[in-house]
Amino acid sequence: MPYQGRVPDYVLEMIERMGGSVWTNVTDMVAGGAAVARTEIENMYVPDKAKTLLGWRPVESITDQAVSESMVSVFDISGGNYNLQPQEVICGNVGSGILTDAGGILQAPSEYYDVFAPVAGGEQISIGVEPCDAQAGNRRSGAEFTWTDVRLALDTIRSYCSREVAVQLAGVTAGTTLTFTHARKLVELGAVWTPALPTIEEEMNVTAIFKCNAFPVNEVRIMLEPVGAIADLGTDEGSAQAYLTRRLQSLQFSQESVTIYTDFDVDVAQTAAGQAVHMIRYV
Repeated sequence: MPYQGRVPDYVLEMIERMGGSVWTNVTDMVAGGAAVARTEIENMYVPDKAKTLLGWRPVESITDQAVSESMVSVFDISGGNYNLQPQEVICGNVGSGILTDAGGILQAPSEYYDVFAPVAGGEQISIGVEPCDAQAGNRRSGAEFTWTDVRLALDTIRSYCSREVAVQLAGVTAGTTLTFTHARKLVELGAVWTPALPTIEEEMNVTAIFKCNAFPVNEVRIMLEPVGAIADLGTDEGSAQAYLTRRLQSLQFSQESVTIYTDFDVDVAQTAAGQAVHMIRYV
């Protein structure tokens, strides 16, 4: 089962020892946009009693899917009252495209992300979403937040995401280079590859390669969750299921300003290109 996540047990135990509480609230579900541009979901208020944002879970579902469109989006937290940026994550509800109008999308489960950001009740934060594959129709997008009323002595996890890169040919395709500052340690890597137009009898196996001069090792590789082939039924109908891949890391950076170069290595060439997106999480 792909990683889904929740508040870690050691954090819950820490809050209980401090006599604190843990609760969740959510944004409204809104139209997440059809173009590859940011849409604000909500300019929300931090709950009055909240002192730490423990984490969040972006959620979205397709509204009017068209042929040859996959679903993968980057969600973000920003705004004048949220200074611990970047805070971008890949929505876990990814899904592949369809071959004909007879098919439907298969969505993966949502994903929870730790944040551990200090907050103050009444602050305003902006929650946004940016599709990585333009949609002829639309989607519904929202997010769930987990709070506590105690201040935790934990490092805030920052997240930085790429946007869509078309990946199709066998071998290595260059991804997006991400540069960020005030970084001490890499704690997680994530990536996803979604086929926009699956072809029968084509499995999809992709490896993401991360290179950085500030790493204590030469490179890091993660094997993305495979996207299974569609059986040959004599007609191009059906959907393949795509999953976000997340892998915990523990790599100390040798400098505060970090540049990470990313490649995607495709096992077998695809008839149609898919979308590759990756994510860097650090403290």
